[in-house]
Amino acid sequence: MRVHLAAFAARTFRAKSTLAIALLTLGTACSDGHDSTAVEPTDFVSLDTRSSRTKLTVTLRDSSLQVGDTASMLLPAYRKQSTEGTQDIIARYASSDTAVVIVDSYGLARAVAVGTARVTARTVLGTGTIVLTISARTEVAPATTADAATSTGLPPVTDAPAMVPITPEAPVVIPAAPSTVPPSAASPIAKPPETGGPTVVPPTVTLPTTPGTMPSFVAPQLPRASVDVSYPSPTRSIRVAANDPGALQAALDAAVGGDEIVLPDGATYVGAFHLPKRADAGTVVLRSATIPVAAHTRMTPSQAGSLATLRTTSVYPALAVDDGAHGWRVVGVRMQLADNAVDNYGIVTIGSGSQTSIAQFPSNIVLDRTVVAGSPTGNTSRCVSMNGVAIAVIDSWLSECHANGRDAQAIGAWTGTGPLLMDNNHLEGSGQAIMLGGSDPLISGVTPADVVIRHNHLFKPLSWAGRWTVKAAFELKNAERVLFEGNVIENHWTDAQVGFAILMQAVNQDGRAPWSTVRDVTVRLNVIRNSRSGVNLLSRLTNASAPVSQPSRRILLRDNSFESVGRDPINGAQGRFVQLLEDLEDITVVQNTFFGSGASNDVMFDGKPVVRLALANNVFAAATYGILGSGAGEGVATILRFAPASTVSGNVLTGQLGSLYSSGNVFPATLTAGDFVDASGGNYSLRQALAFSVLNGARTGVDGSAVLSATLGVTAR
Repeated sequence: MRVHLAAFAARTFRAKSTLAIALLTLGTACSDGHDSTAVEPTDFVSLDTRSSRTKLTVTLRDSSLQVGDTASMLLPAYRKQSTEGTQDIIARYASSDTAVVIVDSYGLARAVAVGTARVTARTVLGTGTIVLTISARTEVAPATTADAATSTGLPPVTDAPAMVPITPEAPVVIPAAPSTVPPSAASPIAKPPETGGPTVVPPTVTLPTTPGTMPSFVAPQLPRASVDVSYPSPTRSIRVAANDPGALQAALDAAVGGDEIVLPDGATYVGAFHLPKRADAGTVVLRSATIPVAAHTRMTPSQAGSLATLRTTSVYPALAVDDGAHGWRVVGVRMQLADNAVDNYGIVTIGSGSQTSIAQFPSNIVLDRTVVAGSPTGNTSRCVSMNGVAIAVIDSWLSECHANGRDAQAIGAWTGTGPLLMDNNHLEGSGQAIMLGGSDPLISGVTPADVVIRHNHLFKPLSWAGRWTVKAAFELKNAERVLFEGNVIENHWTDAQVGFAILMQAVNQDGRAPWSTVRDVTVRLNVIRNSRSGVNLLSRLTNASAPVSQPSRRILLRDNSFESVGRDPINGAQGRFVQLLEDLEDITVVQNTFFGSGASNDVMFDGKPVVRLALANNVFAAATYGILGSGAGEGVATILRFAPASTVSGNVLTGQLGSLYSSGNVFPATLTAGDFVDASGGNYSLRQALAFSVLNGARTGVDGSAVLSATLGVTAR
């Protein structure tokens, strides 16, 4: 993915005389150890480039690490403007004691022994030093059930991922927005009552229990923060004349926290509108006069006929959120590309994507029950971009997000610190429905984090085949602490890539972000349906000119139902259920069910060995090969070469030759729809009468009823 900046050059990437800089703030740890101190606003100083020869000493908090930890030195603004144009600022790093801390040319410091070392960074803008205190490695016990939920409904922060057995887990609840009753219609400034069907709140997800003896694994960290999507209480209403774009932008410019800007039902505003940065606190609501569906209910095109519309006819967005803007909520508004438009770089852009300081990130932005639509015949790079802090898209319908010859996403994010929330949406994207990463952040060490993707329908119409460029459905290139839960991925085929519905690979896209990472990712209780291939995990894209400093690590795939996967729905070509490439670390694939006809591989390996793999109690339909690595024999030979010291047990490898594998797995000759509780109804739990429905004392394959509960209503139209 590339960011198309040409259309925004005049407004979003102009030369600046000052640079916001944070020197030597430790970022998140890059290994199994704890994460360091978070970036605070007080950590930042502003420098005029004319004083760049002045030596600076910026000392922040001392940081304590454990042996084996890796910490990224943040240098948020590493570009400067000169008479020769925009240039990268070169930083040089040094450690006072390389026996204790080693630091590379990218500012990645690795703790190698107990002790203390001083790390110094020098640039043309100044010098900064921080003291690192290294202690011995200690393991952290997993949280107890009583500790498992905080006031936000998310698990508490622990300093380090811990080895945990696969045992009954406490429920993890990502709360829906509170049901907020609007003020009485009798008030002269009140919001009219929302009308429509009954309120639908996605069910609380309770994880299935897993008794028995299964392998321990290194648990990914779950998101640490969530986006507050509670509905604000307005104190003043501003009503905008119908079809008057000038009046609309004037109202947006004049609004203050507590205002709601009300657009007449059915009104259309043609142009490129933006939500400005304000000095005041609070939230401004932009909405249609009538919201046809209740809170926590997905807006659909059939219900959206009365919505006010913002329409762009060009490459510019229908609605942009300016850098630094905060506190905006858009409710029940349609944003679209005109039907006759040829090209567009983003219909809704939250942040420019080219921010060079943390302060420039927009924050607390919510799209609620909106419709965002591209042109049926035009190119749209993405329907919504989410580049900032505390951004949410909820209960919305994003469609016709496609392009020919380049990537296009329903939702894309490549910079910002998060948290991000995508909840209960319909998402159509030809390149990807959702992608995190794909272009380099211009702030060193920044990675989109604390991402919750829940109860979404990631959908590609089969009519797009051969017309729009297709790559994946859900793709991560730079992200951490991601929860992908209770979603349905439907329809995926071979085009610009080989047909994996889910793709994760750490990518330094443009060569300026070597800290890019994919780590702490949990994928559970999802349905992947009608796709050539399932999941492709690539540790890091190998590119000598754009290296990635760390492998992808701590990824969990559990209780996912892969249905009609293994054959391309367009051309019938064979696919693979799972592919593991290069030096991945701490990969756990447990209790998933892969069902389809004629796949080429159950699991395929290539590249450097995986470090710590747990592949247990999965159900694989018949495939040409079971577990196979490039240049190695099937079964034990592949596992010894590509996943040594790993656990591969309790798996159902249908139609494979048992003599090629270690004990503990089973090899039925066939597996049919009749072997599941109710395949036609979407319940792919194995029938208990089957001898292999329980292996090693634990359930084999997916808990079909739990998946049905988690995905209830996701595909509703």
